[in-house]
Amino acid sequence: MKRADFSPGTGTSVRPKVFIKTNETTWFDPENCAFCKTLTEDPSTLKNMKGELHDISNGLAMITTVKPESLASYRKAREEMDKLGQEIMDGKTGVQVCNHCESYGNLVMTGAKFDNMKTETGEVTIISSEKPELLDSIREFGRRTREAMASWK
Repeated sequence: MKRADFSPGTGTSVRPKVFIKTNETTWFDPENCAFCKTLTEDPSTLKNMKGELHDISNGLAMITTVKPESLASYRKAREEMDKLGQEIMDGKTGVQVCNHCESYGNLVMTGAKFDNMKTETGEVTIISSEKPELLDSIREFGRRTREAMASWK
């Protein structure tokens, strides 16, 4: 698997052609981000999902819970995101992303460990690292994501 050259902790890629930001201010952008947009193909998906983020000793636990009526569309969207992520790892460039997805991608490409488990009602993702500088980036990603999600309520 290829790894692009990104600088950890900055949220800014060294090779900007990989990602093209949808804007500079919005953390999530489901209308324009190639990853987030997959969650809008079924209009009920975003309404019927809930995310929780919790700091853990070596990273972040992300828990996504989806109501049963939207679980299939959520799983389909995640498959599309995984496929796009693999295309990027294989060299695809120029992908339009929001700040959240750029930061997530930077964590992937700078060596954070991702453990993803499907659950009956969604999924749990653990993002972790033993490297202090990468752990700081993971925690900042969690903080910014929690902050943005709080504004949805």
